Amino acid sequence: MTLNQGLSATDFVRNYILEESPMRIGELRESLKTYRQVNQTIKNMRERAKRLKVVKARAEDFRNFLNEHVEEDWISRKARYLAASAAMRALEEEVKEAEASLLAESEEINDLNSSITEATQDVHRIIKQIEAIKAKVGIDDLTKMAESHSFSAADCLKRVSERVKHMQRIAAAAEALGKGDVSSRELAAHASAVAEAVKRGNTEATTVIEQAFVASLPVTAERIGRARSEAEAAWHTKNEELDKLSRSIQAAASGSRDSHLGDHTRELMRLLRMAGMVPRALCDIVDLTDKNWGQAAEGLLGRDREAIFVDRDHIHMATTILRENRRDLRQASLVSLNKLERYKDPVEPGWFPSLFRSEDKDAVAFLQRRYGNVRLARTMEQFNQPGRALMADGLYDDGLLRGTRLEEAFRLKIGRAAQEQLFLEQKRLLEVLQGEIETLSQRRRILSEVDRSAAFVASPADSETVARLLERAQAQERLAGEARSRLEAVDQGDLKRLYELEEKKKVQQAYVQARNAELNSIQKRQGAYQKQAETASKTLTGLTNQEGSRHSRDLARRMFQYNWRLTAPLPANRRYRGRIAGKQIQTDPSARYEALAGIHRGIGQRAEDRSKQAKDRMMEADRNVRAAMRSYFDIAPISSEVGAESDILKDILPWVEATLRDIEENELTRHEALAAEASERVSSIFRGEFVNSLHSRISKLKRDIDSLNHSLRNHTFHGERYSFSRTQVAQYAPILKAVEIYVTSEDALDLLFKGEIAEDSPHKPVLDEVKRILEDPDTDFDSFEDYRSFFVFEIHVENLDTGHKTRWETRRGTGSGAEQQVPLYVAIGASLASVYGTAEGRSGSQLGMALAVFDEAFAKLDGKNQRQMMSFYESLGLQVIVAAPPERRPSLLGYMHAIVEVDNIGSGQSETTVVQVKEKARKELQRINPELMDDDELRRMAAE
Repeated sequence: MTLNQGLSATDFVRNYILEESPMRIGELRESLKTYRQVNQTIKNMRERAKRLKVVKARAEDFRNFLNEHVEEDWISRKARYLAASAAMRALEEEVKEAEASLLAESEEINDLNSSITEATQDVHRIIKQIEAIKAKVGIDDLTKMAESHSFSAADCLKRVSERVKHMQRIAAAAEALGKGDVSSRELAAHASAVAEAVKRGNTEATTVIEQAFVASLPVTAERIGRARSEAEAAWHTKNEELDKLSRSIQAAASGSRDSHLGDHTRELMRLLRMAGMVPRALCDIVDLTDKNWGQAAEGLLGRDREAIFVDRDHIHMATTILRENRRDLRQASLVSLNKLERYKDPVEPGWFPSLFRSEDKDAVAFLQRRYGNVRLARTMEQFNQPGRALMADGLYDDGLLRGTRLEEAFRLKIGRAAQEQLFLEQKRLLEVLQGEIETLSQRRRILSEVDRSAAFVASPADSETVARLLERAQAQERLAGEARSRLEAVDQGDLKRLYELEEKKKVQQAYVQARNAELNSIQKRQGAYQKQAETASKTLTGLTNQEGSRHSRDLARRMFQYNWRLTAPLPANRRYRGRIAGKQIQTDPSARYEALAGIHRGIGQRAEDRSKQAKDRMMEADRNVRAAMRSYFDIAPISSEVGAESDILKDILPWVEATLRDIEENELTRHEALAAEASERVSSIFRGEFVNSLHSRISKLKRDIDSLNHSLRNHTFHGERYSFSRTQVAQYAPILKAVEIYVTSEDALDLLFKGEIAEDSPHKPVLDEVKRILEDPDTDFDSFEDYRSFFVFEIHVENLDTGHKTRWETRRGTGSGAEQQVPLYVAIGASLASVYGTAEGRSGSQLGMALAVFDEAFAKLDGKNQRQMMSFYESLGLQVIVAAPPERRPSLLGYMHAIVEVDNIGSGQSETTVVQVKEKARKELQRINPELMDDDELRRMAAE
């Protein structure tokens, strides 16, 4: 035998220990194939039947929805016809009721007209009597005279009050504007005195005081006018600031990048962008390196913060745009880039440009050109040195004059944080400005009113001074008193008679009014009845699209009669009666018909909705039927009789019912019989041949492994004992379990192919898994032929001194050649000795030849292990024959009893030489073999 390198324990046992005895499973394979085919056919038929049932169910749904759609459509048409008829009858009854009401109202109107005529005549007679008495005593003239004088007096007093209020308003404004000076105090005193004189009715004092007030008025009027102009100017200024600030805030809120810039700068940048340029403001392209200098730096830069930069190629075009708009953009500035060429040197620390950093070289050059000679002074000693200097607190020396350059913190523009703070400050200022403008608006309004009051007081219309108006009011009041005195002197008898007639006139007029109101009410009702009758009559004679008209009723009746012929009316009529049953209907004719129309309309609308829903469901069922048909034809042959697009009720449903009947009653029954026959045959072959053969081979495998382990137990090597173990391959575990079941219960395997296995069967999990494997079309039955492939094997190595056990596989991966091969050679020897019977210690002629032939034996073993292995084989009673190339001869001479050399001499012939090696020669060869010597022996041999 040849022991391959890298051989695993499983391969070793399968190839060298166990007998090759493949099982014949051809008949089982064919029977299973037939069984699978029949079962697959049955499965396909059942799937076809299942899908046909789906088609049938959906087709029946389609039919039910179609019937529901047709029935609800019939109900809706009937409801529309009945609703149209009831609406028409309601209108006819309405016309009748309106005409009857008109007739009754006409009679009542005639009675009212007679009563009103008589009462009106009585009122006229009473009025004539009243006029006669009044003419006799002149009471009307006296009453009118008293009322006229009283009204004139009241009007004069009202105008006096208005004029005094104007004077008081002027005095209050004078005090506010004059801040307590003499003229304002005098004016206030005059206004109070005028009011007091008017209250007392002293016209002379009023005249004197009013003249004094008017005399001192011009100074105050001039002051009021000046204050009004100032308020007007301040209001306009604040509004302009508000507009400017609002635009800036609105621009920032809309995401504008230029909201922190001035209006003129923003406008110029807008024009430049429209021309295709990319303008940048200085404050947007530089940033401060030291925030402590922020206010001083921006204060020095001032308007230069908004200096605009463009690309050098665009400078001439930008200059042209600025020049064309110079009058509107007075506060905008453009950097002359052509004058910055020689300012390219790095910024030196301690000078103003070093406060800034920027990626824009033109911005840095601009700062050097404009402010390059401004020194940063941190002490007054540095500040006092010659030249321009700036301190962090804003103190600035331009070389000649000293001043302050300090920008407010909320007006900083350089840097994103400063711009955001500026936006917040602008919002705050906006609220402040709005409050100031509101205050100025109130001040403007008050001053305008005071100005008008001053003009009114200074130039009275028709010389209507307070004194004259007061005198006129007093005179009119005296005249009114005289007229009332004359009325009191009239004869009391006439007054009593006049009072009685007035009361009687009021009663009669109230009666006429009431009757007229009643007449108007009746006439309104009559008009409503008339309009109602006309409207109803017009509707009755209207077109077909007008509900309640006779034409509409006739059209609904024709449509219903046409639909009546297309639908079975009895079920629909029963359903209609069920829906209308229990409805409450009024007894009044027109209201009854109107209620009936509403009920029929409601039924019709609901039926129409149900009809639409049923139609939608019918269309959905149509799609489902055709989808189910396509799904069926995915697994079944195409039919020449029907297709997925055929008529459902005419073609598909009858064909489905017939096909389903044929499958369930004919094809499925026949194939189920074939399946039972195939199941019986497969069960018999599987149980009788495959399982039985597998059981016998596995039994022999167990005996062979046990025999090998028994032999190895009695033969150790290098102080180690070897043994073999077996483990089931997971793939074949269910088959091996079935073999175990077969041993205990032969009848249990009959359940494999005879329907469902009982749930309470203890063997159900195993049998289900075996059945799955056998019925799986992907199962490779060729691997079932070799019973040896059902197990994997392992070699265990036990150290006799320590009792520690290890797996050979762990040693095989990292051990030496001897550690990898020794267990296999030991196992081979023990196995052969077990077979030959030499391992039992027998001797003599009973043993016979115990040959162990190896090709390239012990290739991975060193000399020591080779000698020990040969000694081990000799102790087992084996006669070892080793085939090896000539270069292996020195390593074998010390162990072999005979050497047979075979030499090829050509022409297909060979020459054989036999050399016998005696015991003494073997020992001498072993003695002088360097591989068997220790270090001392090797040194001694080298010295000799």
